[in-house]
Amino acid sequence: MFQGTIGDKYSREDIQKLLGVPVDRQGGNWDTGYTEWDGQFFVFCNIRVAGRTGHDYDNHWDGSVLAWQAKGGTEIAQAQMQRLLGGDNPVHVFHRSQDRTPFTYAGLGRAIEYDDVSPVRVRWSFGLAPQIGEGVLETDLDVSSFEREFSAFEGAVLSHSGHRFQSITTGLPGRWENYKTSLRQRAIELLSPETWLSEDIGSGRILDAVIHAIEIPGAEGNNFVRWHGQWGPDTQQHKLILDARKNSSLRRKAEDLFFSLYTGKADDSDCFSELIEQFGKNYSLPAYLFFVKDPEIYMPIAPVTFDKALVRIGSRLRTSYNCSWDNYAAYNRTLQNVRGLLAKKAGFENCRLVDAHSFLWLLIRIEEEAARKRSSRANNKEMIYGPRERSVFEMARNALQAAAQSGKQTTRTYKNKEVQESELREVIDDLISEQKGLCNITGIKLQFVGDSDDNEILASLDRIDSDGQYERQNLQVVCRFVNRWKSSSGDADFRRLVGLVRSMEQEE
Repeated sequence: MFQGTIGDKYSREDIQKLLGVPVDRQGGNWDTGYTEWDGQFFVFCNIRVAGRTGHDYDNHWDGSVLAWQAKGGTEIAQAQMQRLLGGDNPVHVFHRSQDRTPFTYAGLGRAIEYDDVSPVRVRWSFGLAPQIGEGVLETDLDVSSFEREFSAFEGAVLSHSGHRFQSITTGLPGRWENYKTSLRQRAIELLSPETWLSEDIGSGRILDAVIHAIEIPGAEGNNFVRWHGQWGPDTQQHKLILDARKNSSLRRKAEDLFFSLYTGKADDSDCFSELIEQFGKNYSLPAYLFFVKDPEIYMPIAPVTFDKALVRIGSRLRTSYNCSWDNYAAYNRTLQNVRGLLAKKAGFENCRLVDAHSFLWLLIRIEEEAARKRSSRANNKEMIYGPRERSVFEMARNALQAAAQSGKQTTRTYKNKEVQESELREVIDDLISEQKGLCNITGIKLQFVGDSDDNEILASLDRIDSDGQYERQNLQVVCRFVNRWKSSSGDADFRRLVGLVRSMEQEE
């Protein structure tokens, strides 16, 4: 890991030399605003001055916080942005106020706030993240802050959906969050740890089951772990688990760990520590595996989003860059305390731990989605479209044209075509959000017009029943190649065939 001295000056070449970057790997992204190397991010920013390419980004200091703007065309759903902001990868930040001079090292940045706009805007804080320990207790919640945020949550649901909050399992919260329990059930069925024998350790059978339980596709599949590898195998958070299959020693060591974890042969604390020892401190991976083990005690985690929520309910616990058993245990105890407060609220009767998890997630994500839509509408008025908006526009226009040719009806019948198209765009945009930016059949991260490295992955609007109408309940967003391959096939049968192909690939 890069060991810089805060306040010292470095050129890009200095950093590459310290890291031992081969000559043929230098330049390229190293000459832009940020790059990845060996699991670390390096951000180079000019403060209120244009860079060598002529780009003048809105970077400035707000006290000790750096307000920073990413490259043009970036969106929060992009894999690199998720890694940059996810809290699992160190982010080294360098800044300067004059072009073509060395950069000053600000230290490790923590994303304390970001705007879901294009280009993405981030506020970086510096210094060590607060650790769980003395003075930071799992019960450290401020009730008045919680009450304020619960009211804000109810208001956000009403504002974003047009309907008052009724319960965490219905309406907008249900559409966004109900997949979690079925996902966990699917994962534990794929694991089937009750069938494992000690003789299986080292055979590869246990690892295959774990990988199947991670690689669950679809909009209701596993979006807690970045497993798709859409941007290359090195971006898969379970890559070290995949690699362990090819090495007999690593395979036996990994399978012994998973056998202990899922059959209760070792303490959970020891298993968690061993997970991050073997497979790295990607917080989302061990948290997901523990969620699959017991959702009454353990929950998944997205550090940046949940840290924002924890701040708002008055907790001093922070999870970003703090992947450890003590921190994870404190996180889950905090969720239990939130669960206790929610159980007193209408709509949270018989509140489960997963409901508390959903509440905190929605507290942040509904507002971020609303901000993205506001930005989109403002851009639309000026006829400036980001990649996602352009894709939505094209999908709506293509659907209307196809409906006109086939005689199918779209959403509702209006005399005013512009109103009809506007509503369809709203439906498509909502579907992408509900699908969490994933293809609804394969679970592959969707790409959008103007920000795609593979046109076959571009978002495409599909009718679930090809003979049905263009109505919300009959629509899903999939990858372009999926739509073409599916054609007029039945949705259930096509999904069965995709699952068959996937299972054959994993067996190989």
